[in-house]
Amino acid sequence: YTESYINSLVNSNDFRCLSIIDDHLRRTVEYEQQEGEDNTVTHLKNFLLRRKGTVLINQGLYEEAHEYLNELAKNPDCLEFVEKELARLKKLEDLDK
Repeated sequence: YTESYINSLVNSNDFRCLSIIDDHLRRTVEYEQQEGEDNTVTHLKNFLLRRKGTVLINQGLYEEAHEYLNELAKNPDCLEFVEKELARLKKLEDLDK
């Protein structure tokens, strides 16, 4: 349910999606700290982290997206995503020149 909701916000370029993703991330991390790591929670957290990267790019926040994605690359579960998004970001930046 949460993933579908977030995907619909991101895909529709809803202006609230970044703050909603950040709120869900905060709550997910808090839950993880209280209850311990769990595959379902880790999956949701990684999903939210990836979608945040997509939103930063979609909103034209290229410098912030670069910094965020480079930090996210430290997460092995997100590395493939980061590589693809950095390539997409480079293409977009080249188009803006």
